[in-house]
Formats: sequence, C-alpha cells, structure tokens
Amino acid sequence: EAAVCNWNNYTACGDVDVVLMSDVNYEPAVFPELEHLLDYFLAKKVTVILTTPQRLMAKPFLEKILPFAVLQTELEVGMENTRISLYVLRGGLVD
Repeated sequence: EAAVCNWNNYTACGDVDVVLMSDVNYEPAVFPELEHLLDYFLAKKVTVILTTPQRLMAKPFLEKILPFAVLQTELEVGMENTRISLYVLRGGLVD
C-alpha cells in the first residue's frame, strides 16, 4: 500500500514502513522542516530512501543525514545521464 503525505503534516501519515523522498532538498528555507520529518521517522526506525540531484546548496542538509545512511551511492539517470545521489537511511543507528 502506498500513500502521499504532506511533509508539513507528516505525523498524520500513520504507521509506515518506508518513506520515499525524491528531489526534496532544493530550497534551503525548507531544510529545517525536512530535518524534522526525518527526525520523526528515523526515531520510529522507519527506512527512508532519498534520491537527490547533486547540489552544492544541499551539502549541509546531506551532511546531517549521513550518520543514518546504511547505503549511499551515485547513479546516472535519464536520457541526459543526470548524476543523482541515493541514500538509504535507518534510525536507531546513532545514539
């Protein structure tokens, strides 16, 4: 079963096993909201899969999630071979 959740109301998503996020870290002004969302789900030991194009402005955001990464890789996607980063995050790994 899949559902779309609003990142401003993520607590209403209920119990989930996996959160999929793609290309969400494009605006530094929303990074704090995204961090709260990740903190919430990672505290519940939910697996989070994040894919994102490589952007310099996103580096501080990505550095904060790295301790939770159980997988980090780079891929080329699309007709133009755009480079993206893929992160699989799990809570309960960092004290």
